[in-house]
Amino acid sequence: MMPFGKHHGTSWPELPLDYLQWLVRQTEMDADVIYCGRREIERRQQAEP
Repeated sequence: MMPFGKHHGTSWPELPLDYLQWLVRQTEMDADVIYCGRREIERRQQAEP
C-alpha cells in the first residue's frame, strides 16, 4: 500500500505506471518506497507478453 500522498492506501498493483516511474526518480524519497516502486515496475514488465 502506498503510505502517503495522492495515492495513500492504494495497493502497488493499482498505482498508475507514470506515477511509479515518477516515484522511483525522486532522490529524496524513502529507500523502501523506491524499492517497492521499482519492484512493481519490474513485475509489470515481466507480465507483458
